[in-house]
Amino acid sequence: MVELLIDPGHEGIGKNQDPGAVSIYGVEATWTYKISKYMLARCKELGINAMLSRGDNDEISNSERAKLASQAVYCFSNHLNAGGGKRSEVIHSIHNNGGLANEIADI
Repeated sequence: MVELLIDPGHEGIGKNQDPGAVSIYGVEATWTYKISKYMLARCKELGINAMLSRGDNDEISNSERAKLASQAVYCFSNHLNAGGGKRSEVIHSIHNNGGLANEIADI
């Protein structure tokens, strides 16, 4: 079982894909992938067994994401919301007690 699934939010920029927010800074799916790749590299440096849910321009359904997440101890899904502000949003699965999510939100 993988310890951490890192999920780059949205998916690629192809014809049938959901790129997420688009701004003058680029496409959300591209940025979440770059962030997730960095997180994966850092996890490997720290000896954490982690994997990504998708490649750079891969298409992945929500059911595929959910299946991968169910096979991991933790799942971080990265998104960059376009609403502005300077805060984070941390949500947790109905299948856990929210302990880690609450710790992250408190920090």
